Amino acid sequence: MRLIIEARLEGGETSETEATTVAVVERKDRSVADLGLTLAEGRALLAEVQSLLVSEQTAGWMESQLACDRCGSTLAHKDARSIVVRTVFGKVDVPSPRLWACSCAAKQGRPRRSVSPLCKAVHQRVTPELEYLQAKWAAHLPYRQATELLREVLPLDKGISFGSTRRR
Repeated sequence: MRLIIEARLEGGETSETEATTVAVVERKDRSVADLGLTLAEGRALLAEVQSLLVSEQTAGWMESQLACDRCGSTLAHKDARSIVVRTVFGKVDVPSPRLWACSCAAKQGRPRRSVSPLCKAVHQRVTPELEYLQAKWAAHLPYRQATELLREVLPLDKGISFGSTRRR
């Protein structure tokens, strides 16, 4: 038996939606010993869906940041980098282009600098849900145990440390 899980994102400029294969689960026989998803399969599925969703959300948001707030002209592209955003369902590498500030800022006496809108918007690089879970579990357990339990249940792998749990 084979289960294929696909995702379709809608709501962009195009009306066509392309299916992306998120996971394929295979079972050799139909025994009840392999009922449902394993914890590893569930974590991998959640991590893949989260990666797909975060990437699309940030790409859509970045499109709205490509124009100057003051004059509306398009900002020049300086270079492209990526940042790591830690979520409840794993780490996600997100493209974070750096843009040159608009020349209208130089006319006002400010030096022309590069800006990274995504780095400013996600300056902690951790989602609020992950911060909440770390703080909640650390309030009831020692920091190391709270971190180990979060790693065991969620697809975090080495995405968090007990030091970050302690700080939150």
